[in-house]
Amino acid sequence: MFEKYLNLLQLIDYLGGSVDGRKKLQKLVYLIQHKGGPFQEVFQYHLYGPFSEQLANEIEEMKVFGLVRETQEPTSSGYKYRYSITKHGTQLLQSLSDSGLKPFKELIAELGQYDARDLELKATILFLAESNFQEPDIIRSIKQLKPDQNYNDSEIKESLTYLRKRGFLLEVKCD
Repeated sequence: MFEKYLNLLQLIDYLGGSVDGRKKLQKLVYLIQHKGGPFQEVFQYHLYGPFSEQLANEIEEMKVFGLVRETQEPTSSGYKYRYSITKHGTQLLQSLSDSGLKPFKELIAELGQYDARDLELKATILFLAESNFQEPDIIRSIKQLKPDQNYNDSEIKESLTYLRKRGFLLEVKCD
């Protein structure tokens, strides 16, 4: 019954047992999925980049079943959420076979070092590139879609370079 939550539990476990932020969790799943990870969630473009209602619902279900705990911390712009694996979640993780995320463990740890803002940029670039946007269009679109984030050309190009080097992007034309 709980096998459908195994990938998310394993992802959170690989991040040290917790992940800071709903947005960060969404972007991590999106990026790992696009590297071939075993996530099946469907993503659409939303205010903060690729978003999966299905993933949001799965997290809510995991909270109800006591597999993860959500804690809130007030911030200047609202609340910051943290998802941590509970004792019940850890027991379930240990009782089930490997989730298929093991080949992505290093990439998950690497991506987990980025904050939600950086992951939002990387995921949005990937989403636009998969929609056949070329580099100049990606840069312009990022600035139009996300004026509140104040991404500069250097940040955007740095994220494009990262995505190319890590094999997320293969055919985005450069200027």
